[in-house]
Amino acid sequence: MVKKRNYIYIVILIALLLIIASAIIFIPRYELKYLDEASFYAKGNDVSNALVMAVIKAESNFKEDAVSNKKAIGLMQIKTETASYIMEENITEDILKTPNRNIEIGVKYLSYLFNKFKNVKNVICAYNAGEGNVLKWLKNSEYSLNGEITKIPIKETEDYYEKVIKFNREYEKILKKKSLNVNF
Repeated sequence: MVKKRNYIYIVILIALLLIIASAIIFIPRYELKYLDEASFYAKGNDVSNALVMAVIKAESNFKEDAVSNKKAIGLMQIKTETASYIMEENITEDILKTPNRNIEIGVKYLSYLFNKFKNVKNVICAYNAGEGNVLKWLKNSEYSLNGEITKIPIKETEDYYEKVIKFNREYEKILKKKSLNVNF
């Protein structure tokens, strides 16, 4: 009887340890690497630094050398053509591989998209699916109402939007907590 009870306790203990371990393993890590750069450029372009961090996490998960199959480069996954257009200068792949410049250009692009599309949902969708797609969706009442996308017709973009919004919420909490813990 005692052996059976000990066996049950061991099984329960192992199950609890597995649950705790899986929770730790699957908790997304919200890195603060590049927060200073993100905050600097966000402030200068009237973009939320939490949103910048969320886009970096969603796009590259903080991998400086990330390159997509569509040739988007760096932390914020910017294409050279987009970067050159936004910065009004020739931007090379080497420039986009530099974290500071990549964040500067990515934030400027977010600011450009906010000026053009006015709200965060439209902006995040345009960042992922492109301006042309968002313009088409905004002209179609099946996908939009009063200048805001109501239905995202591309599953990848819908998933991307949800991910960025989730990451943004978490970064807002983290940054709020961080600002409350400032030592005087």
